[in-house]
Amino acid sequence: MENGGSYGKSFDYRWSEFFEDVDSILLQMSKMEINPDIIVAVAMGGINLGVVIAKDMGLPLYTIKVKSYRGKTRGDLYIGEIPEGIRGKKVFVVDDIIDTKQTITGVCERLKDYKVDVVGKAVLIKREGVKERCIFGRSIGKGTWCNFAWEYR
Repeated sequence: MENGGSYGKSFDYRWSEFFEDVDSILLQMSKMEINPDIIVAVAMGGINLGVVIAKDMGLPLYTIKVKSYRGKTRGDLYIGEIPEGIRGKKVFVVDDIIDTKQTITGVCERLKDYKVDVVGKAVLIKREGVKERCIFGRSIGKGTWCNFAWEYR
């Protein structure tokens, strides 16, 4: 796999790891008694996690288009349109990875404009050293690029 930027290593995140992490996230949500009205997935990376959690919990799933990377290079954060159906709801926000906090923090800040109560957030991968309160499946090193199963064949 290609290594770029400041990433000296890469980690191939497989579907088996995805399902292990989803089970762990759902268990943590249950223990913390997190009961949202809806799941909000950051598109594109959080869609797979959002689909499984929403289905397991019997909740509606909404997506918010976010873009900040071009390949392995971070650019400006773009947050797309917020779905009107989430106004005033208790939401649980999911994404694939948290490394700088820019994406998930930006989305949660934007949701405040819609009187949304963010009751929690989860990611599959949390980069070591990131100080953010969220549920996560596993962590990887600062210099490791994550190749998600749905991004390669």
